Amino acid sequence: MTADVDSALDPFLALTDAQLNELAFNDNTGTGRDARILQFPLPADGDYYILATRAGLLNGTTTGDYDLVFTVGQIALQPGAVTATLEWSGEADLNLFVRAPTGRIVSWAVPRIPSGGALQIDSNTNCETPSAQPVEHIFWPPDALLEGTYDIWVWYQNDCMMDGPVAFSLNVTVNGETILEVSPEDNVTLRPDNRYEAQIRVVEGGQSFVIESGNITRPTPQQRASQGGDTPIVYGQSVTATINDQVYGRFYRFAGNEGDTIRITAETLTGTLDPILVLRDADDNNLAVNDDISPSNRNAVITYTLPANGQYIIAVTRYGLREGTTNGDYRLTLELIPSPQPE
Repeated sequence: MTADVDSALDPFLALTDAQLNELAFNDNTGTGRDARILQFPLPADGDYYILATRAGLLNGTTTGDYDLVFTVGQIALQPGAVTATLEWSGEADLNLFVRAPTGRIVSWAVPRIPSGGALQIDSNTNCETPSAQPVEHIFWPPDALLEGTYDIWVWYQNDCMMDGPVAFSLNVTVNGETILEVSPEDNVTLRPDNRYEAQIRVVEGGQSFVIESGNITRPTPQQRASQGGDTPIVYGQSVTATINDQVYGRFYRFAGNEGDTIRITAETLTGTLDPILVLRDADDNNLAVNDDISPSNRNAVITYTLPANGQYIIAVTRYGLREGTTNGDYRLTLELIPSPQPE
């Protein structure tokens, strides 16, 4: 269920049986507002209902047009100039990431980037609506081949109450030819928080070769915060977290509409933390920055009117960034400031 580009709708999907027993539901795919129930195996012959609505149902506030797509059978994976396909078994939440030569990363958190890279399928997201045959697929359209280095990661980010390591298969193609493959026979497995990292290069003329065939690492706390996907946040929500020498920057993503006037506040709760706030658009362009509210108040606040519909990023860090010396817990609050009502 996909909201139209100019729509403010926050879609919500639910699947029920004929007795209206809920079988699966989904609110947001990654940090986007679209909703998707993926590869759900029906338990028996009979009638089923699809509920297409909005987050909050009767109490929801978003409205707009949407497209609903219903597919029976296996999903056809999109071919492309560069493709990466991840498959595994079980309910664990493995995630596929591809960093393009431009430095931008396609993932569950950012399913589409300006160079054309896109995530077609994201399975077992946040352990919701687990699939019997989980698959994730990232592709660049046939006419969007970029020269340079592509980093491919398979990241075991959430065990979803599953025990033990998870085996996976990975297939990477360039111009339709497989250049890198991990098959079940290779017996490559990941444990929670482990990341499989491979690297390929595309050169002039569309030629390609493998730089790194794959190794398993355990990302640092800062890598998990900055590369593992932005934390979703919505208007009216507050979240708490910590900035310290291990994690000196955290990132949040929200959906907004043109003309929304927002207020973002980072308030120190414990320690010596001197927070800095940065607001960016989906292309990582800085829109606003604040260090201190006033000479006597080291908390940070940004008030800003959004220029367009879309995704926005909030970065919370500290004065001095990596070399900073302040640490502590903070509360981040995102507010929508109501428009003045005409008298």
